[in-house]
Amino acid sequence: MSNGPPPVAAVLFMYFVVGSALSFLVGRRPGTLPEDLVGELAMPCVVLAFWVITYSLLDVMAVGQAKHKHNMVTKTYKDLPGTEPEEVYLAQRAQTNQVEQMASFFVSTLMFSVLVNGRIGGLLSLIYLVLRQFYAMTYRAAVGISIEDSGLTKYTIPCYFLLNGMAAAVVVHMTRYALTIA
Repeated sequence: MSNGPPPVAAVLFMYFVVGSALSFLVGRRPGTLPEDLVGELAMPCVVLAFWVITYSLLDVMAVGQAKHKHNMVTKTYKDLPGTEPEEVYLAQRAQTNQVEQMASFFVSTLMFSVLVNGRIGGLLSLIYLVLRQFYAMTYRAAVGISIEDSGLTKYTIPCYFLLNGMAAAVVVHMTRYALTIA
């Protein structure tokens, strides 16, 4: 039985611990841009492009495959029962969750990569991409399993720390810069 989520302030503090470590340990001098912008953004851009490809191939198509499996593609919406099969619901939720995370992922990856460190941004975003695909596969495979027992948190928590750690690193890095020019 879960005790519920930790307090928001504690999680926020941890994001800034990660962000501070990234800013101070791997960040360029605050206020400087990459000497080789294309070189530093190559990996993050490749990862973002792969995210788009994996989203359409794995997430969107999984919904279509589940609907096809349950003979839902030849029916009109008025002919469908009030609820879809669990497999279809889970595939749709996994896809929707990817969409919900997309904007934060793209913005955090690009801000971090331009303002803090593109090579580390590429590596962190690649890890995030892989974990998100494992998350979606696990979600889709959870037919007949409770959300708590599905094992999703082993992907969710690291992903949030990667994503929000990059965002917090941008805040720390730009605050460090602002303090040097004040």
